[in-house]
Amino acid sequence: MNVTIKRVEVRRSEYTSRDNYSGLTGKLIMNLRTLSYIHIGSGMFRVDVDMDMVKRFRKLLRTRGFEYALGREMERAVSLEYFKFIKYGDKVVVPASTIKGLLRSRLELLFKGTSGSVSSCFSRASRPLGIIPPKGSHGWRHARIWGDVLFEDRGYPCNPTRSKLVCKVCDIFGAPGLISRVFIGNFYAEGDIVERKDLPYGEKLEVVRSNIVFKGEIVFHALKLDEIGLLFIALGADRNGDFVPLLIGKHKYSNKDFGKIKFEVIDVLIYEYGKQSIPKGIEHEVYERSPNFVRIKSPKDLIVQAISEACRKYPDIADSIGFSEAIVRDRKI
Repeated sequence: MNVTIKRVEVRRSEYTSRDNYSGLTGKLIMNLRTLSYIHIGSGMFRVDVDMDMVKRFRKLLRTRGFEYALGREMERAVSLEYFKFIKYGDKVVVPASTIKGLLRSRLELLFKGTSGSVSSCFSRASRPLGIIPPKGSHGWRHARIWGDVLFEDRGYPCNPTRSKLVCKVCDIFGAPGLISRVFIGNFYAEGDIVERKDLPYGEKLEVVRSNIVFKGEIVFHALKLDEIGLLFIALGADRNGDFVPLLIGKHKYSNKDFGKIKFEVIDVLIYEYGKQSIPKGIEHEVYERSPNFVRIKSPKDLIVQAISEACRKYPDIADSIGFSEAIVRDRKI
């Protein structure tokens, strides 16, 4: 079905100086909890070849032809092992790049054009969809989950190498020639947590099962209260400071048994020199493990206040707070 493309203007302003030390600088101590199987691929797999069968295949190829030989021997001669879950050393990991890509793309899609403008570009700009993809075609699940925002024409992505004017998401997460103000580490899990799972059509994956906790940190630099609010929104926080399930990894759209996670904020630490930027009413204390930080006593209070400020400053994201692509997938697909 054809749709009307909506042309919206991206609101841009001069990007924040990376030498700026005002605002909130610190780190989030985080958990990433699996709520289903997940697979983050390393790109590696093993192929086992039975050379005796290959020899028989060559003989049949000469005597009986290609199709007969292929049907009789070659399928049994070559077998694929399980696609590997990514590891660094001996530790199972959800890579920083995967998490940053998830957060950035969510934030870009959660902004919705209002009154002809929007606060975020699409950093990987392609032509907006001109039709709603029919079921079974490429991208149909993505379109049903994210809806009308995919029909917005936001023009070219920000390019700080040509102009200092950038959208809010690029100002936070960076763009070509502009370093990010949010630095995400790899999230690691301990123990023997990788299982092997056989899927239809002969697909074999190494997976991590449900209720496994990956631990990691997100460092942020010189964020205003509304900007850290946008970071919490990208992580799946709602107006009450609770976190909704998100989707990540292989088969996140196509298989309801895959891809579901939830972030958990364990601690919010603010550098001592920036504690004057902590909003009023948010209690903090010296962090016992390092005198360079103060610890927010109730992270949830900060999350709620920061999201409220983000909604006040960016009304084009207010209606998207608490959106869960995982819940929508399970309901619609």
